[in-house]
Amino acid sequence: MTIQHHPFGPSRLGQRAACPGSYSFTLGDEDETNADSEEGSTLHAYVAHGVEGTTPEEGELPPLDLEQEERVEECVEFFLGITREARGQIGKHTELTMALDTSEGTWAPYGTCDLVVIHKESRTAWVVDWKFGRNELAEDSAALQMAGYAALVLQRCEVNTVHVRIYQPRLGRTYQATHLEGEPIIERIEGIRDAALADGAPRVPSADACRYCSGATRCPELTAQSMAVAVNTDRLPTHPDAVDEMYDKVQAAKKFLAKLEAELKDRIREGLSNNWTTQEKGGKRKIANPAGLYRALHETVPLDEFIALGSWPMEKVRKLSGLKAKAFNEVLEPFVKKGDDYTAIVRKRKEVEDV
Repeated sequence: MTIQHHPFGPSRLGQRAACPGSYSFTLGDEDETNADSEEGSTLHAYVAHGVEGTTPEEGELPPLDLEQEERVEECVEFFLGITREARGQIGKHTELTMALDTSEGTWAPYGTCDLVVIHKESRTAWVVDWKFGRNELAEDSAALQMAGYAALVLQRCEVNTVHVRIYQPRLGRTYQATHLEGEPIIERIEGIRDAALADGAPRVPSADACRYCSGATRCPELTAQSMAVAVNTDRLPTHPDAVDEMYDKVQAAKKFLAKLEAELKDRIREGLSNNWTTQEKGGKRKIANPAGLYRALHETVPLDEFIALGSWPMEKVRKLSGLKAKAFNEVLEPFVKKGDDYTAIVRKRKEVEDV
């Protein structure tokens, strides 16, 4: 599955600003999805239904586990908090796609806002972006992305004030800012575009610039930087600025290696390996109903110790219960959910000739 974003759309501005050369280097690449992005799309769809007060039709979306349901509920509650902040009749729009007028014409479509809430009487809008990942935001990139959305809403929605929010339910964190003018933002966007289109636009590898770059594994600058970090580990810096610089390069190298590993796995799946192959494996089980499990074990398991386990790893729960494995599995069965089967990369078994 592939999706396409405007090359200078809000979600791309941080990367383009940090690495102008990434535009020409990745021109023509498709935006490949992965398990995380597919989960994000599913959760976004559930939140949109929650905000609109509708229910997905049967088979429209994959089912959610308990943790995912809680994150969706938190996002809907976040929206309700905005309606209370607006204090009056509002209009709401989910997955709102708009065009941006620039000095050189209209970019259409330019960006899609997860949620726009408009209070017409005060000519005020709130723009919300849901992020379901577990990583810290790159603040400069986040600020640029939300400024891009603010410019769209200021231009298209007849408002004077735009409050932007990024909500990360899995981290319990919110980024927020307020924008009153769209033109300075558009000028900044055009400046980022001009720098990217300039002859010899530099490629500048960094953790933030390379995180979602489709060209990371073939970028000469990132390859050279990663190799330089690897061969200099015996000369670790001692000055704080040098420590910061090297740490950022290490983060970029990790992204490079992760993307390289993913591409090599694709080749192994195609059979292009002598030593590695694929193997189908069953999905892992996890406790989906901890409250129900506790009720089944409450006679032998103290509540405070059960709560202290946090994510309730099954082996720790079993040890706490004092039950043997077979008996514990019988108690556990109604309260667990099995994950999807998956394909693992495993080393090939060498054939041994009979002597």
